[in-house]
Amino acid sequence: SSGINAEWPLRPGKMEKKMEQLKKEISVLSEQKESTKSLVGGYYEKFNNEQEKTKILTQSLENSVNEVEDLRSELDRRIHQEEELQGRISDLERELEAVLLKMEEYESQENRDVENSELLMAEYNAAFQDLNSVVEVCQMRVQGQQLDISLLLGLGASPRPSNKEDLTVESQLRNIQALRSNIENIRTLLSDLYAEDIGSQCPTQ
Repeated sequence: SSGINAEWPLRPGKMEKKMEQLKKEISVLSEQKESTKSLVGGYYEKFNNEQEKTKILTQSLENSVNEVEDLRSELDRRIHQEEELQGRISDLERELEAVLLKMEEYESQENRDVENSELLMAEYNAAFQDLNSVVEVCQMRVQGQQLDISLLLGLGASPRPSNKEDLTVESQLRNIQALRSNIENIRTLLSDLYAEDIGSQCPTQ
């Protein structure tokens, strides 16, 4: 306070200098004020911009979260569908295996039936050939011809069929018809011989 008292009252020259100094300080402070005001305005505008960006980012984040939730739900649904389809595929594979097994069993049984049928037909054909040989021998005997010993022993019988075509139902049916014709001939011859025997035994008048 003693320094201030020493300066006041100021002389006119010093007063003017002091006023000029104060004006300069006021001008500097005014410029600093405007500069600060401008900076504050810039910061405020930047703050508003950043705040707006934050709102946009927040909204975008919320949308992304919603999309992620939707994708998660869709993924869960797809996984559930895939599990159901896999279960159905497993069921169909088991059904297919069962069908294939039945087909194999059927084919195996069918093959056995075919083999048995071929064996039965072959045995039947052999019996037919033997019977046909006997019929030929009987025919020769009834007709008074010399017996063919090879036929009697079964050595001169027709050769056994060598392929499946000779064992068909049609071929065997023709053989049976021929055999029945031969048997009918033997029956006729036997009837004639019987009639001759009866006639020779009757006394003549």
